[in-house]
Amino acid sequence: MSVLSEKIAAIMDDLAPSWVELCFLFFFAMGFFLLRSDILQRGEQRTKKIAKKGLSVQPFDSKLKKSLEVEAAAGNAAKVLQAWRAGQAKAPMPKDLIKPVVQALIDTEPEALVCELVQHIDSHRDSLLNSFTGTTALDVVARSGNIDVMEGLWQAFEHDLHFH
Repeated sequence: MSVLSEKIAAIMDDLAPSWVELCFLFFFAMGFFLLRSDILQRGEQRTKKIAKKGLSVQPFDSKLKKSLEVEAAAGNAAKVLQAWRAGQAKAPMPKDLIKPVVQALIDTEPEALVCELVQHIDSHRDSLLNSFTGTTALDVVARSGNIDVMEGLWQAFEHDLHFH
């Protein structure tokens, strides 16, 4: 028995300097897995909630998007608006199209910009009512130098869409 106790004591002496590291590794791994399982459960719950509500965001028509990108690159604001208006009721505009659409609106119809943009954002609240859309639209209008439209858009964001 003394041989066995001596071997256990020798093993304990050899592992003594690394107990702290081993405990740290064990508890770190346990905490990591517990936190990750919590995130995975929340993601599944969110997906189930969206599926229950029937919220499915229909993508913007790819042909219209391509046409809009080509016309925006060519600087044809009227055709950009024509393509955007053809698809705006069916789906929210993608993030990469916010700048060209707002630029086309400010260039051709600045008086209609606030009304049309706010209506579009309001009709697609789930995907467009966010800070990226607001700051992008305000940035384009501010760079155009049209202060009246910028103030009108900011007020519409604040009062109609309740951006804060």
